[in-house]
Amino acid sequence: MREGPRRRRQRRARPRLRRHDRPRRVAVGRAGRARRRRRGRGGGHGAGARAGGVVHEPARGVRTAPGQGLRRRAAALRAALSRRRGVCPRRWRSRGALVFADPVQPGVSDGVLVGVLGDLEVVVDGRPVAVGGAVPRALLLRLVLARGATVLDAALHEDLWDGAPPPSAAGTTQAHVSRLRRTLLPAGSTGAPRPAAPAGPAGAGRTSRGGEAAAPVQPLVRRGPGYALLLPDAAVDAHRFERLAVEGRDQLEADPARAAALLEQSLRLWRGPALADVADRPWAAPEAERLQQLLLSAREDAVAAQLALGDDAAAAGAAASLTAEHPLRERGWELLAVALYRQGRQADALGRLAELRSLLQAELGAEPGPRVQDLLRRLLAHDPDLLLPAVAVAVVVPRSAEGTGAAERVVPVGPPVRSTNLPLPATPLVGRAAELEEVGRLVREHRLVTLTGPGGTGKTRLALEVARRRDDADGPWLVALGPVPAPPVVDPTGGDSPVLRALSAALGLAVPLTGDRATDTATVVRVLREREALVVLDDCEHLLDDAAAVAEDLLHHCPRLRLLVTSREALRAEGERTHEVPTLSGGVDGDAVRLFLARAEASAPGWRPTPEELRGLDRLCTALDGLPLALELSAAQLRALTLEDLLGLLDDHESLLRGGRRGDTRHQTMQGTIAWSYDRLSPDEAEVLASLSVFAGAFDLDAAREVLARPDAVTAVADLVARSLVSVSAPGAPRRFWLLGVVRRFAAARLDPARRAALVARHTAWVVRLAEAAPPDLRGLAGTEAMARLDAAAADVDAALAAASPGDAVRIGTGAHWSLYARPSRTAPSAARLRAALEALDADPALDPGVGPALRSYGWTCVSLFARLLGDPAASSAALARAAELAELTDDPRTRARVLTNRAFWRAVADGDADGARGDALAALGVAEQARSGVIEADALLSLGVAELHGGALAEAVEVFERCVAAADPSGTPSVALAARQMQAKAELALGRTAPAWRAAADFGERAWALGEALAWISAMCQVAAVLVRRGRAEDAAVVLAAAEAQGARTGASPRLFDPDVVLCAQEVEAALPAGVRTAAAARGAALPPEEHLRLVRALAADDGVLVGSRAAR
Repeated sequence: MREGPRRRRQRRARPRLRRHDRPRRVAVGRAGRARRRRRGRGGGHGAGARAGGVVHEPARGVRTAPGQGLRRRAAALRAALSRRRGVCPRRWRSRGALVFADPVQPGVSDGVLVGVLGDLEVVVDGRPVAVGGAVPRALLLRLVLARGATVLDAALHEDLWDGAPPPSAAGTTQAHVSRLRRTLLPAGSTGAPRPAAPAGPAGAGRTSRGGEAAAPVQPLVRRGPGYALLLPDAAVDAHRFERLAVEGRDQLEADPARAAALLEQSLRLWRGPALADVADRPWAAPEAERLQQLLLSAREDAVAAQLALGDDAAAAGAAASLTAEHPLRERGWELLAVALYRQGRQADALGRLAELRSLLQAELGAEPGPRVQDLLRRLLAHDPDLLLPAVAVAVVVPRSAEGTGAAERVVPVGPPVRSTNLPLPATPLVGRAAELEEVGRLVREHRLVTLTGPGGTGKTRLALEVARRRDDADGPWLVALGPVPAPPVVDPTGGDSPVLRALSAALGLAVPLTGDRATDTATVVRVLREREALVVLDDCEHLLDDAAAVAEDLLHHCPRLRLLVTSREALRAEGERTHEVPTLSGGVDGDAVRLFLARAEASAPGWRPTPEELRGLDRLCTALDGLPLALELSAAQLRALTLEDLLGLLDDHESLLRGGRRGDTRHQTMQGTIAWSYDRLSPDEAEVLASLSVFAGAFDLDAAREVLARPDAVTAVADLVARSLVSVSAPGAPRRFWLLGVVRRFAAARLDPARRAALVARHTAWVVRLAEAAPPDLRGLAGTEAMARLDAAAADVDAALAAASPGDAVRIGTGAHWSLYARPSRTAPSAARLRAALEALDADPALDPGVGPALRSYGWTCVSLFARLLGDPAASSAALARAAELAELTDDPRTRARVLTNRAFWRAVADGDADGARGDALAALGVAEQARSGVIEADALLSLGVAELHGGALAEAVEVFERCVAAADPSGTPSVALAARQMQAKAELALGRTAPAWRAAADFGERAWALGEALAWISAMCQVAAVLVRRGRAEDAAVVLAAAEAQGARTGASPRLFDPDVVLCAQEVEAALPAGVRTAAAARGAALPPEEHLRLVRALAADDGVLVGSRAAR
């Protein structure tokens, strides 16, 4: 039979059914059997269909031909289809045909209601249905408790038969599931007529084209190896109750009338004990208990709503029922006492609280909680706030749960009573905004959070501030464990618990604990089980095992309890999240300086630091590692000392960091704080900590292994990190470690002198290898990485250079000289130490035969460079002359060329001897040709170009600088190409060619920024300013020049000292601009952050006039 267009469209529109969703073949009568036989022999489909035979796959509908017996055949087909799983018929008349609905796909049913707050009750389409015996009822309840999640077959078998499923469990479960599926479908699906569902949401459904109800959804579905019951929350009375109770409690303060209505609706849902059919089953008991506790809380909230509405008599009756049924719940007694007091029955109110106290002492050996004690005090004092609050608002209060007959009345609204033992802060918290947000988030998301960090970082203050900002129903509570002595042995299964004793004291338990951990834990758990509170366990580092055991016990049994712990070491308890508290941020605007100034208000009220003193204060705060305790102790010394005195005492922490809180001996001095942790180390750990004090700055694990010479160096460092005595960088590679200054000084004082000498020797050898591993002159493609390594170890390089022998000092100074030159704050002391070492070796070369004339010549060349940077040209010339003498004693071409190129440069730049400079540069080029060295050639061309520039041959200089860049780039000497571009920009500018000067200056800046050359970048900005002023953009030049000089001030290198052209540029800017404009432009440039400098230069180069200051507005 040919398929027409309409039939093709119908077939293509049919949904593709999975195999287990496809309906089975159903035969109807003898005609059906005959049709199947004919189909097996190749018989036609149409004849069988017309005979009323097999319905093969009614995905979009099964059509039967009109004619005789139509009603009879349709009824038979509906009956057959209704017996098939997942197929629910509907029909409509269309051109004399019957069309049946698609098979039901899994979804969420909206026609089933399940009641579990009492005996199991199921309503389908508004009519109660019977579920059956104990097993199917338990099966349905088990799936309800899963809230739509899949329950695996194995779990169902275990739970339904209490851990001992019979061999037939799988088949029996499938049979019960099949019956439950039929039970949960509407009446029309089973063949047994049931009255139609009433109008409304429960009975509403989709409608077909004929207007009849759509096929109902099967809520009980198979999912993989298990089953799921897909019901909306509104279909289960327990879920509706919980939502209404929470909404009612949330509305207690804002709208008590609405709260009362919501709570009344929630309580009316209860018909008996929760999950009454299975409450004794292990898988249902926790949920049943939780629901019962929520019921009690809702009843208490309903009483509180009655009090807020002024219905004191009703509140008193309801509260009396609560106290009779649950005499150990304190909130019911509180509500009862308030209700009686508001009725003028003060004696009765006091008598109820006395009755509560007697009950608690008899049952728990405990005093009432602080909330009750606070209420008792207020009752005796006739606190007017216990009466109806004076401020009232008008609300609409429904007379019934249905909301009919509403009448307006004035309802008072007041804040709830809170209680806590948290101390009020004596001073405001400074900074810590990011930490407050992060720790607050952790406490919201996790029930056990530990703040770690070394002593004095402010862990306690941060924890108290986080606790103070919470809004729990109880607490928060502070348990101060610092004064609690540590027991010799901690037994997590028995024995006494100092942490439990301190906790019971904080909670106000009247009777001492027994000393048996299990009994004492049960006592504290009974008090805290129903409390929603945050408990702060402060200073746990000496009670780690005990605190971890107590934390795990409390969190396992108190579902609404959260713990915030402060400790120098993590508890390593189950579920713990740690957060390391950092020190305060540096800088004159940082939190460390802000804290010092805030605390100095108390010790020196009239002191207002000058800008110079602020910079000194920043140095003090940096030296104290930004530790809040150290800053507070030093600020207290301003009563008798000046800031200059404090800076002079940085090496005497015993005198500087003392005089703290009298109540806590650990915090009276910084030494005491460190000693508290040090005294708890094992002898081996203490030796490792003392040995690490030879590192002046940060180190990696390779350095620790080399200097400590211990096979367990990595483990030892990790253990000290865990104890907050060694600090560590943020996660990522490579990790670096360091000791805070106060810890380093404390540990160094405990290092054996003989061991110190051996450690210092290994430390110096490590620094020497680090310096010697750098490429010559720190140039080349590896120079950036070498610079980064040397910069990371800058403090240790400086310390080793100061303490090393003359030979090692020369090795370190020459290997790291470019790092020392590029960081001007380190140049002067390094130059002095290197000069002293070279003079000693010149006087007696036998001091270190390994340092021959070539290396000493290199060293004097470095001293010459340092002297030029420090503004001492005479010393620079003398050092270079000594380098030349030593170079004559060697046959190393690189050494001879180095002296020649350096001498050529300074002859041209500083001495005005262009001819002599040109001769030295040409001689260096000859050395390069002999040695066939591209590196020497690039150096020689740079010197030759400088000679041509200062000799007035500007065009020749530009050509030489281009040759220099062409030689430097392939030879891997980017710093030489950098200098060539700088000189080329000067030459182009001297020729009056500002456009090529712009290109050279821009390239100079890009190269300097890419290499991380701080001094070169400052020079590049100065060169850009010179180009701008020559192009008539003096205001922009003023901005860039001010930014360059501000950056020079930050790094300790004034560009006017090492580039005389900067002075000329500044003079040209001054002559071109009015004073007011110049001052404003300079202010904008000085305020520009360093990270914005490159963006500024690029924009100025690309756009000739729009970006900076007022020019951007135009």
